[in-house]
Amino acid sequence: MKYDFIIAGGGIAGLTSAIALQKEGFRVKVLERTKELKEVGAGLGLGANAWKGLARLEITNDLEAKCNLIKSTKFLDQEGNLISEMDIERLNQKYGVAYFTVHRAELQKALVQHLQPGTLELGKKIIHFEQSETGVTVYPENGDTIEGDALIAADGIHSTVRKICLPNIKPQYSGYMCWGAVVNVPKEKYLLVFLRMICIIFFKLIITLYHK
Repeated sequence: MKYDFIIAGGGIAGLTSAIALQKEGFRVKVLERTKELKEVGAGLGLGANAWKGLARLEITNDLEAKCNLIKSTKFLDQEGNLISEMDIERLNQKYGVAYFTVHRAELQKALVQHLQPGTLELGKKIIHFEQSETGVTVYPENGDTIEGDALIAADGIHSTVRKICLPNIKPQYSGYMCWGAVVNVPKEKYLLVFLRMICIIFFKLIITLYHK
């Protein structure tokens, strides 16, 4: 079977692209290198445009219970002194959802559930592909060949597809580092039920903490 689109990578970008294409009637195959989708990553902060996009794909109803609507953000210095504060509730009233947070794994699970059966194949690490005037042939590590009209690279910062297409292009370190973590905090210790995001900024290091 020849697919309209082959997507390298079963992360957020690859899965979202697959759902959007399938809703337009295209035949899609998603190839993910890992053998199982594990709960990796931490909290994601997404804006109104992301929520509207997910709503158009009819995903927000399943995702809503896993999300936290942000009402305000505070930026503190390394000693905990307030630098600035933004009232997001006003934007929520204007846009419906202006800013929300969700664990990456929860978003990924929701996306997988909206794929057509058989779309996602795990353990399919791409080692090579070839292009022609009529399409593309993808060669996974297990020896299979998969044909499609087009190949979409959504296989992350260490993209195999990018390395094949642009072998001399490498990601450049910007000088910044970000650590992410998820911490369970008893609700009774906080006045706010909703998630609050606190960014502690010092030198070139930004730490983002999510608290309930």
